[in-house]
This record gives sequence, C-alpha cells and structure tokens, in this order.
Amino acid sequence: MLADVGDHLLGALGTTLTQLLWLLGPAAACALALHQLERLTGAALAGTFGWRSVLVTGWIGVPVHELSHVIACLVFMHELEEVKLFDPDPEAGTLGYVRHSAPAANPWAEVGRFFIGVAPLLGGGVALYTAARLLLPGAELGGLTAHDASLPVTQLAPLAFARGAHAASAILSLDHVTEPRFWLFLYLALCVGAHLAPSARDLRGALRGAVALFVLGFLVNLVASAFGGIPSSVIRGAVGLVAPVTALLVLATALSAVMLVLVLVVTSLVERARGARGHALRFLVSHGARLALIAIAIGAFAAAVALT
Repeated sequence: MLADVGDHLLGALGTTLTQLLWLLGPAAACALALHQLERLTGAALAGTFGWRSVLVTGWIGVPVHELSHVIACLVFMHELEEVKLFDPDPEAGTLGYVRHSAPAANPWAEVGRFFIGVAPLLGGGVALYTAARLLLPGAELGGLTAHDASLPVTQLAPLAFARGAHAASAILSLDHVTEPRFWLFLYLALCVGAHLAPSARDLRGALRGAVALFVLGFLVNLVASAFGGIPSSVIRGAVGLVAPVTALLVLATALSAVMLVLVLVVTSLVERARGARGHALRFLVSHGARLALIAIAIGAFAAAVALT
C-alpha cells in the first residue's frame, strides 16, 4: 500500500518536472543568457562612459521594464504600493522600481509572483517586436508569434528557436543598413535590451512564485493521475501558447548579443582614442565567467530542445 502511494507521488513529481521543462525550459535558458548579456552591456558602457551612460538607455528601457511589472501585478491581483518608472538613484543603484503586495491566502496572487518577477522579459520582447514591425515593415516577422497548438510538443521548442533566429536575421539584414529607421531601431533595441532582464530582487520574488507554481502543478497532476492524467491536448495547447514567448526571447537574445558586440566596438574605438589598446580583449577576459554562463544557457536551451 505504502509502495503504491510512493509510486503515485513519484509519478506526479516526474510528470510535473517534465511539464515545467516543456513549458519553461527553453525560455529559462534565454532568460539566463539575457541576464548576462544585459550585465555585460551595462559594464561595457559604464567602464568607458561612467555610471551616467545608463541614462542614455534607461530613459526608454527602464519604463518598459517597470511597466511590465505593473501590468503583471494587475493581472495577478497584487496591490500597487509605489511605482517609479524612471527615477535614477546613484547611491542606491536603482533606476526605477515597483513596490507591490499580494493579498493573503490567494493562490493566484502567490503563483503570480513568478510571472511578475520575469515580466520584463516578455514586456521587453514585445517592445522589440513592436518596434521592429513599426520601423522595419519589410522584415518578415509575421510568423514569430504564431500559435501552433496542433503540433507535437517535441516540435514546439525547435520551432520557436527557428522563428526567433529567422526574425533576428530578417531584422539585421544588410538591406536595412542604409535606412535611418534601422539605426533608430538599433538604438531602441539597445535601450530595451540594456534593461530587459529581471533584477536580483525580481528573481527572488520569482523564485517564491516558482515554488508555488511547482506545488500547484504537482497537486493538479496528483489529482489528475487518478483520472488518467492531464489530457495531452491540454499540455500541447499550453506549450503552444508559451512557444511564441520563447520565440520572442530568442529574438531578444540575438539582438542583445548584437548590441553587446556593437557596444564593444564603440567603446574600443573610444578607448583607443584615449590611448588604451586591447580594450575589447581585456573586457572579454575580465568577464569570462559571464560569457561562460551565456554558453551554459545556450547549451541548456539545446538540451531542453533535445529532451522535449
């Protein structure tokens, strides 16, 4: 009897972990890469131009970041206590913030902590996509956010990666180099990408919500297992809804990587004019750990795709 109960619990646990891998694995890998790319870009700018360089990107990127939190708070019934969309404070090291609280004993609000914490990833991805559609109407982006609930789960993550990579190549096409709107888009991409990733405080809140999300998923699977489990069509539909988000994050990751390269080129030229040589190489060596984390994130994405 106890063995049967143990098998039942382990089965629900394994199912929940697999489902979360399908739903969040590729997106989590992109989030890790974006977090490191943001830190590298910020360090490159600050190292050459000082802390105030963040104002050049922050006046657009920070409000996008904070508004993403605000919208998620409203969706998940959190009370907004104080909102600063852009309020640079060099002493505190903050550029803006959203203070919020969740109603007691509300599972929806508790799970929402995860989505509130990671909301800037989605908000930034949507902002980049919208800017590309408006400024580069000739770029082929139509399929990026398509919903494919009819496809097998194993095909959705590779498809999301392919669509995000295709959108990035369409945006960064050499055909756009002579268009002023392209360079405006690159500036907007730098602004958004430099403030896209959740902060350490955001991630702490997201972790608490992730625990609640896992517990909820485990309980649902535990109950559903007595009735044959959650229908595959439901899982496929859920993963299909997440796939466009993953595609947006792949696009954001690719654009952020390109922005980092461009920032390193510009800062290297400035440092060279100041008499310093080898700036880019020194920067890459001194931030080897972050580059390693980006490589790990790419490997994790590949692993998530393979395991699904």
